[in-house]
Amino acid sequence: MGWSRILVPVDGSANAFKAAQQAIDLAKCCEAELEFLHVVNLTASLGIPSAVGSKEKDTSVLEDAIDHGRKILDQLLDLVPPEVKAKGHCVSGSTEKVILQEAEASRCDLIVMGSRGLGALRAVLVGSISCAVLNNASCSVMLIKADKK
Repeated sequence: MGWSRILVPVDGSANAFKAAQQAIDLAKCCEAELEFLHVVNLTASLGIPSAVGSKEKDTSVLEDAIDHGRKILDQLLDLVPPEVKAKGHCVSGSTEKVILQEAEASRCDLIVMGSRGLGALRAVLVGSISCAVLNNASCSVMLIKADKK
């Protein structure tokens, strides 16, 4: 279990923070580097490719989403103890594709991410980012399940 570089995709949800905390603990134990990633996917968020209407508004919405993502990353980086090397960045694109590309580009040997626990039928109907990453990543993937309510 000698991981050296851990990718942690986050979306600002409570479960993403739970996964981030697990990754921080793991990084301390393994002396691994952490890379937090927030993906801005306006197509998925807004439902249609150009839901806002004008190029200027689209740019403004994207900039706002990236600013929001950076705030999430800053909150997470504040949780990381000084002995753990960590960085965070925000990328725009298809969530699953960006996570997989970043894992490859950064040569991560582990992805730690939250799983919403949609259930089998709902996951088939609406898809699951964690399932797509789990099935397509070239490295190990650790899914952190959401707390049952």
